[in-house]
Amino acid sequence: MARPKARIPAYYLHKSSGRAYLTPDGKPVYRGEHGTPESHDKFTQVIAEWISRARGPVIVAPVDPMASITVSQVIAAQLHRPA
Repeated sequence: MARPKARIPAYYLHKSSGRAYLTPDGKPVYRGEHGTPESHDKFTQVIAEWISRARGPVIVAPVDPMASITVSQVIAAQLHRPA
């Protein structure tokens, strides 16, 4: 059986208070007055944090700068080196 996909929480209006909220983990998180740019910015921040928690830590492997140099690049660098 396939694992159910997580839905991205929506931006809601709390009618009695006029505040924006979302429920990323099942509990409401209020983000200021509904419809304002600040509440949308805070909403985007909460969603980004929620997605990063769901994906886990990002592991970046160290890159060997010499691994991406080709033989022809080394020869060209030697031929064009000032004397």
